[in-house]
Amino acid sequence: MTNIRPFDPALFSDASIDPDTAKLNADMIESLTSQPEWWIVGAAAARAARRRGEGPFPAPVMSSRARTLTITGKDGNEIALRVIAPPRPRGIYLHLHGGGWVLGGADMQDPMLERIADNTGQAVVAPEYRLAPEHPYPAGPDDCEAAAAWLVQNGKKEFGADALTIGGESAGGHLTAVTLLRMRDRHGYSGFRGANIVYGAFDLSMTPSQRQFGDTRLVLRTSTFNSSTTHFCRRSLTGACPISPPSTPI
Repeated sequence: MTNIRPFDPALFSDASIDPDTAKLNADMIESLTSQPEWWIVGAAAARAARRRGEGPFPAPVMSSRARTLTITGKDGNEIALRVIAPPRPRGIYLHLHGGGWVLGGADMQDPMLERIADNTGQAVVAPEYRLAPEHPYPAGPDDCEAAAAWLVQNGKKEFGADALTIGGESAGGHLTAVTLLRMRDRHGYSGFRGANIVYGAFDLSMTPSQRQFGDTRLVLRTSTFNSSTTHFCRRSLTGACPISPPSTPI
């Protein structure tokens, strides 16, 4: 007979939460509850506040090792590529930052990118892709695709290595999946050696768990999901965004 309750419900009770995790969540809720939502104060103001270290996240620490390359995107736009690399890279890691397709920046996680470069020996390349709501879909994915295509063509010449990996967190996890599919479908490229996809968002249609999460003020909640995906996808105008729509390759 099929077990209709394969999981022990007790595993999901408050009592099963590690005390350190429970304290972290409580501290985060307290810190975030007084913070204005980005769609209320505006994306530009929210980005500026994050750069000042207001809210639950510290101000970004810039690396003295970082340099910037500039490439041209699909729309003729300039895309800055932030590079942190060891002297002799053994490969290239294309990192796509998170932030709900609205917040964050290529220069806002330098310490993490330094650790990746130092621990893996790879040149870490982070594109400054365009953000919603000023630049909704498909601008951000187009820029990530352009960065990947440029690295396929120029990585060996620029870094002395052509072993490519890719990854990102949250919205960056989504953009990683999108970029992998676009590179396969539009460029015939399936040469990425690995993908480091961390807590990515892959269903942008508001799943039952997203709709039912509620208003508890953690990093994400129902209104955050809804606002971020709506502004990114222009859902009110065009419906949910596809992952890899037909178009001319970059």
